[in-house]
Amino acid sequence: MKRTPLACTILIALHTVLFASAFPPASYSEYTLENGTSVFVLEDFSSATIHIEYAVKAGISSQNKDTTGFFTLYSRLFKYAAPENSAGLPALSAECNADSSRYRMTVSPAQFSLAMTYLSKAAFNPVFTDNSLSKELSSLKAEVQRQAQFPSTFINSGIDSRVFSAAPWKHDSGVYPAIFTRMTVEQARSILCGISQNWYTPQNSAVFITGSIKKQDALKAAKETFGAYREASFSEHIIPVKAGGEKHKFVLVSKDFSSEITQAVVQFTSLSMTQCDISAAAYNADGSSVKKLLLKQRNLAIRDGEYIHAAAAHKSGSSRLIFQTIMEKPVNKKVTLADQAELLISKIKEGVKNTGSDEYAAAKKTISESFSAVTSNPVSYMDYLSQFWATEQLNGNGTQESTLLSERMENRPRDVAAENIRSVQQPVDSEQPFVFILLNDDVYRKNRQSFKKLGYEEITVKNSAWYTREFSSAEEEPADGQDYEAEEEQPDFISRNRNSIKTFTLENGIPVTVKNTSSTSNVLILVAIDGGTLYSPRTNGFEKVMTNAFASNVQKEINKYRINQVLESEPEVLSETFTSYSAITVECAKEDAAICLKCISDALIFGEIAPAEADSYVYTVQTQKRLYNASAVNQLYHRAVRFLYEDEAYRTAFDSENDILQNTQYADILAAYPQFLDAALYSLVIVGNIDEDYLKEPLKNTFGLLSKKNEGGVPHLHKTPAFPENRSVSVKLRHLFYTDVKAEDAGPMPAILIPTTNFSDPVQYWLKAPPPESSNSVLFDALVWRLAEILEENADGVCSGIKIAPQTREVQGAAVTFLTADHTSKIFELFEKSAGELLERLSGSVAEEEVQAVRSSWILNALQKTAENRGTAILIRNGGKNPAQYLDDYQMVMQASEEEYRLCAEDFIPKTAPLRLYSADAKK
Repeated sequence: MKRTPLACTILIALHTVLFASAFPPASYSEYTLENGTSVFVLEDFSSATIHIEYAVKAGISSQNKDTTGFFTLYSRLFKYAAPENSAGLPALSAECNADSSRYRMTVSPAQFSLAMTYLSKAAFNPVFTDNSLSKELSSLKAEVQRQAQFPSTFINSGIDSRVFSAAPWKHDSGVYPAIFTRMTVEQARSILCGISQNWYTPQNSAVFITGSIKKQDALKAAKETFGAYREASFSEHIIPVKAGGEKHKFVLVSKDFSSEITQAVVQFTSLSMTQCDISAAAYNADGSSVKKLLLKQRNLAIRDGEYIHAAAAHKSGSSRLIFQTIMEKPVNKKVTLADQAELLISKIKEGVKNTGSDEYAAAKKTISESFSAVTSNPVSYMDYLSQFWATEQLNGNGTQESTLLSERMENRPRDVAAENIRSVQQPVDSEQPFVFILLNDDVYRKNRQSFKKLGYEEITVKNSAWYTREFSSAEEEPADGQDYEAEEEQPDFISRNRNSIKTFTLENGIPVTVKNTSSTSNVLILVAIDGGTLYSPRTNGFEKVMTNAFASNVQKEINKYRINQVLESEPEVLSETFTSYSAITVECAKEDAAICLKCISDALIFGEIAPAEADSYVYTVQTQKRLYNASAVNQLYHRAVRFLYEDEAYRTAFDSENDILQNTQYADILAAYPQFLDAALYSLVIVGNIDEDYLKEPLKNTFGLLSKKNEGGVPHLHKTPAFPENRSVSVKLRHLFYTDVKAEDAGPMPAILIPTTNFSDPVQYWLKAPPPESSNSVLFDALVWRLAEILEENADGVCSGIKIAPQTREVQGAAVTFLTADHTSKIFELFEKSAGELLERLSGSVAEEEVQAVRSSWILNALQKTAENRGTAILIRNGGKNPAQYLDDYQMVMQASEEEYRLCAEDFIPKTAPLRLYSADAKK
């Protein structure tokens, strides 16, 4: 039997919430508006954008029997609820969770006021039109009909309706009976209005704001928008749902389950949230006492530890410790499958008893590290704070020692550290857990009597859900009074970030850039290796192989310190190869920065590569290349590069036709690794809450030990593209189709294959960019991003979406790709119309508003990743010798006049793109 990941086999959604210590900076504040709305603000002037979240304590747990599905429907309608205020704003992210609904948006500072108006009206004064309501209601019905056929829906509904038998409708099992009744749009609107009046109230609401905005400005905007509505006279509250029921042992039976294995789910419901978190971390660890004991039992027949999973799930005021495993047939043929299930339960309990204090200590450390990771930057910190805000009262989190929500959240690690081992083990020992055995129907028939004898109840598709209603067809229908001073647009962003960037050079010539970001608790180290896919002298793909090998060796060195529990965090190691350089990034707690530098250095100097590892690196890169080659978008891009550049290096770097690394030998990799020992290849960027003086000594003792072997490093010779005046190119695309069905499950091939040339292939237009050193270069980027927005607005079914590949220093042109386009003539008309519309707006009476839209578009696309250490580090490295290039670009975008934008558009955004690529199979 082939190994299948457990998470893919047992389709039960589990969410583990972990806690540890993190502290918001002094730029954090909490407010309560007069109407009861909570406001949380975290300044972060290292970010060019502003992240806004509106959260409300209304979710799946708010449902009753007659409103199942309507809270989900409400969250999908939210984006339409204030149509007059949504124009020009980025897309809204909406989700309906167990205990809250969350609506998030990332905007430029210029869009902030409009976004707050839009969100507040959608929250407290929504409009549900017939068109939007009918559209989303029909869409949800169709989706539910599809989901009803999935095994995961059967499993989830069967389990939830037993564990939470008192109110199973308050758990999301994927099917919503209420929306299948013969309900008119007017009746649906009536239910939605009730949800709005009783649940979406100021008292149930909170706004979370972080980014490039001052606290007093954020508060002022919140008062003028969310604070403009009255306190609700009545506000519903979620009532926690506890687990319970007379029956605790069940067999889920389906023909869709494999007849070769037995899947088991064991749930303990008497533990507190803290106890669940600690238990799950301890028992799920590799080599835990629980896993060791289960693997020793021959009659459990569990292949290895990968088939045993422990997790904590928290929602609706309940916490569960959940074990999942996959078992094969018992070795002893006299042992029935029912006996095997009972053995599993007893050995889980025995394994919990055997778990020692060292395992719990390691679990507590893992929890602390996990919390540090998820709260390491302002966006993720506020994201986690929102989750805590929604569940604090339901789960009994925190104490009232502090009036600040953030401090109460950060007090949770004390609960973890103080939890007694016996208090963790005792509930598991004394509880009769919920047990669910998943069996193929034929297998169950042979074992039915033995399961019944031991008290197991059968669950089938017919009795799995809590309802019996027949589905209808989806086709049926600051302190008050504070004065606010006027602030300049984007206050302090450029100056604050310029002042936080320091550069110096090690004695061996390696340049180091350090950006101090006080709003994050982590530090990211970016090691840039000159060369990349374009300038590396090695075979295509070989650069990626060596970078992956280097990163893997860094992880090995870090693991050595992890085993000895020296590190304060769990560093994350990533590698990526760009056009002109490769990057290895390590993100860790600031206390671990010096150790991580040593790990990178030791991996570089002492790293080894085993033959099997080398094979895996080569195979991974080959697989990635085959997937790259299969993309029609990449095939068009490669053809365009071949047209624009005669240089063979360009054609090889962007090749989408050939396999790579076919003749790569282990000896080649061994010979190449020492070539990394050249100081001329490196530049370092370090971003986080750390001072450059602290790093100088560790850098001197690590990267400072390298010597420079090749003066000048890898030469970068940028080529100028040969753009035509007006050219269409037909490209014969290769069409490959994929499936996630395993070969052994695919069955026989169809008897008849029907050929087709109706592929709805992409179309790609290229625009010539200004020279990189030109002041028009960044204005061109901003105009292209804005053009993409106008194209999306005007597309109206002509294509399924727009994808932009902006210009780079290496490729001086921007590619606009129209995805799944049916007719090339309509694409031509769409581009002509949209480019003309952009120039018309820049030349007419709305020029000021249009320039602001262009600026916002650039900020949201080019600088959105400044909210993360890694994104900021890559922007700094992309600036080359000018680490503040992204700030210079920001200043140019914000200060350029309406005339400068208009002239740039006239020169570089023509109505007819100079190079247009179509599929040879495309319809005109």
